[in-house]
Parts: sequence; C-alpha cells; structure tokens
Amino acid sequence: MIMKIIPPRPPLLKEGWGDYLVKRFLFVFVFAVLILFGFWLIVVPESLIINLIRESASCNDFCIETTDFRKGLFYNFKSQKVMLKRSGNVLLSVDNMAGRINPLLLFLMRPSLSFQGDIDGGEVYGKVGLSQRIVNIDMDGVNIKKIPLFTILGLKGEGVLSGAFNLKEGLGNLKFYIKDARFENSSFSGTMVPLSMFNCARGIFEISEDTIKIRSLSLEGRGIYARVKGNIREGTMDLMLELMRDSSFTEGSHIFWLIESYRVVPGYYVIPIRGKIPL
Repeated sequence: MIMKIIPPRPPLLKEGWGDYLVKRFLFVFVFAVLILFGFWLIVVPESLIINLIRESASCNDFCIETTDFRKGLFYNFKSQKVMLKRSGNVLLSVDNMAGRINPLLLFLMRPSLSFQGDIDGGEVYGKVGLSQRIVNIDMDGVNIKKIPLFTILGLKGEGVLSGAFNLKEGLGNLKFYIKDARFENSSFSGTMVPLSMFNCARGIFEISEDTIKIRSLSLEGRGIYARVKGNIREGTMDLMLELMRDSSFTEGSHIFWLIESYRVVPGYYVIPIRGKIPL
C-alpha cells in the first residue's frame, strides 16, 4: 500500500505580516487624523470662517454678523450671538450658537456647517452652505417678542412660534405658525388694525431683491377670522386685510366702531394697510 503524502499549504501571508498591516493601517489613520486636525487648526483661521459665514448671506442687502466667535478643537465652533440683518435692520438674533463644519465638504471646496442655538429659550437649528450662499433656519418654541422681524412688520405682542426661514442666493421664504398669541393692536399710516382679537396666526412669505410677497397670511380668534393679501415692495406696504366675524364673537365689539367705515356687509370688513417699514 502506497501512501500519498500531501505537503502542507503554505500560509497566505508570511509570519508577521498581519501585525505589519495593522500597524500600517494605524499609522495611516493617525496620519490622516493629524492632517485633518492640523488643517483645521493652522490653515482655517477664525477670520476665514467668519468671512465665509458672512458671504453666505451677502446678497440683496442681507448680511450675517457674529459676536465672540470661537473655533473649537475639531471642526466645531461657538458664537455668543449671530444676527441676520437686512438693510442694517436686525431680522433675527440667535444666542449661544454652537455648530460644526463638515470636514469632507471643506476639502471638496464646498464648505457647509450645521448649527443650533436659542432665542429666549426657544430652539433654533439649521444649516448654512457657505459656498452656495444657502441659509436654512428652523425655529420651535420661540417667543415672537424676541424676533425683530415681526416687530418691523407690525406684528407686536407675544406668542409661541414654530417656523422655517430659507435663503438661497438672496431669494428666500418664511413659513411660520404662531399659537397662544396675545397681539397688540397696530396702526399703519393712521389705519387701526384690531390684532388683539386674534390668538393664532400662520403665514408664508416669499422674499426677493426688493419685494416681500405674502403668499398666505391668516389670523384666527374666537368667532373671528382674517386674511391678508398683497406685497411689501421697497419697504412700502400695499396690503389688504379681510376681516370676518360670526355670531359667536362677543369680545371687543367696541373696536368695530373704529373700523366701521371699512365694513362691506354686516360681519365683513376690508381694511387697507399701507405705509413704510424699514426693510
């Protein structure tokens, strides 16, 4: 009987190659981390990040300003206050902002950052495309009293806001919903608008170079409803408020004596809103 001896299969890797590959991988990984870390610390100064943030909104008189901006250890940053302005007027001011720049997009020359902050305890978060001039901001639980834009537009008082603001190449839109509102009555060029009757509002605005177009704006109260149409062009309002009430409305009836001249039919009023605003 002849026995066939099969020689052992040679190892796929020479002895010690496994340890060598592990060490090589660790070396490459550590080197890459050091390159990324060094690039952030040395090549990307705080002034460059601030300028990129400002440039993201630098169109149609929009601008972004930061206060006490500080760069973190690894593509993180903090700022005590960040303000969105237009024509020198503060539209939105966010406190305690913290964010992070995406390192991959930074190397691809398409820098982008994400952030979060607060406005009087309400949450604010979003993204900024630094090279494409894109700003996306979402808000939740924010008191409208702390948002200068609403005061500029004449919507004064308090209320809990949820909404979103989007800006791209100077063109933007604002969507919002306000609940638990306590508005103040406002006057526009001598025309009194009884906003105190309403406890919630929702709207969609489109913002272009010199015009704010109201796609929809409605206000609701107990037994009363209103909607606003029109545009704000070059800081001049050309709006029309339609106000409707039903038999269940019982509060503030004396106010209707002040707008009696705008009554079309019983329970239905059309009020023009005109005047200049600094926007």
